[in-house]
Amino acid sequence: MDKSKWEYKKLGDIALISAGQGAPQGENNYSPEGTPFVKAGNIESLINGLSEYDIQKVNDAVVKSHRLKLYKAGSVLFAKSGMSCMKGLVYTLKNDCYVVSHLAIVTPKDINSHYLNYYFQVHKPNSLIKDSAYPSISLKDIENLIILCPSQTDQQRIVAELDCLNEMIAVKQEQLKEFDKLAQSIFYDMFGDSVSNEKGWEKHSLGKMATFKNGLNFKPVDEGNSIKILGVSDFQDLKEIKTADSLSLKCIKETVDDDYYLTAGDIVIVRSNGSKKLVGRNVLIRFKDKNVAYSGFCIRCRLTSDECLPLYLNFVLSTPSMKELMTSGGRGCNIANINQQALNKLMVPLPPLTLQQQFAEKIQAIEAQKELVKKSIAETQHLLDSRMDFYFN
Repeated sequence: MDKSKWEYKKLGDIALISAGQGAPQGENNYSPEGTPFVKAGNIESLINGLSEYDIQKVNDAVVKSHRLKLYKAGSVLFAKSGMSCMKGLVYTLKNDCYVVSHLAIVTPKDINSHYLNYYFQVHKPNSLIKDSAYPSISLKDIENLIILCPSQTDQQRIVAELDCLNEMIAVKQEQLKEFDKLAQSIFYDMFGDSVSNEKGWEKHSLGKMATFKNGLNFKPVDEGNSIKILGVSDFQDLKEIKTADSLSLKCIKETVDDDYYLTAGDIVIVRSNGSKKLVGRNVLIRFKDKNVAYSGFCIRCRLTSDECLPLYLNFVLSTPSMKELMTSGGRGCNIANINQQALNKLMVPLPPLTLQQQFAEKIQAIEAQKELVKKSIAETQHLLDSRMDFYFN
């Protein structure tokens, strides 16, 4: 592939640049059947795999009354106004759709739409924002973008290569999910449901097996004590945190007591959050780093009993039935926070320690396989980034 033969072209010469139209107001204008109407808030979900036919749709009568224009499959969309355009997200339509006015639409004429999408993943459209306080992107600036264009044949080859690498990463990510499902399946096979306790294990109150402490409330300052703090945003979908390397360093005014520092074997639970679905989420601390604290939106659970393994307890607390029990306070209604009193009273099945140890060995074997897959993902991602850089920078 000879890059010396590639040409620089103005985007407005090889694609039609336009904006969508005002969204019909009122739920009565949307229906279960019809053609998808893409709004700025849909872009991230669509990128993550949501079907266009699972978003809001408009029927022919609404299209006619609002004089909506249909945009072709293959058109590339990104936000051109509002805070959404700060994200730089880019999506290519899979079907003909109607589009909201907050989105810019780049409809290819003489350029491969998937090549164009990859181009915008490297040269993000939010780089065209002139004032972050009032974020917007002008259609004229989009039209004037200069893009390095290979031949159509080379564009297809580039897209095929990058698609292949992305597919490899997606397959490996699915492998990780399957490993997690396997771990959960092993747990239920060995111990049953933690709340219904159909296997009849002896139950103990969590308060007799562990101590609890709310996290650190602090205000960041420009100068003060530097400390790593585990926050709710660090939980993601993790069951355990093996290293503190990714945790952000905070500068705080307060002097931190030793009791706020985490140690391997601690379980940290989200006690309060604006999103109720995050309340009750828990992670097991694996790292042995010193001087890592946790935020005031969390509770630390530290086992004092030798009859319960941290790994086992972490799985118990993460089961849907136990989480529901924690977040309902035993009253059947969702609450926006969990307190130490509720955790103290929580009844936990306690199988024989030998059975817990067998379970831990199985999980450790699964985790070892996951690490190999993660390493492979990182290597493939590095290759993808390298090829993207070669083609688009």
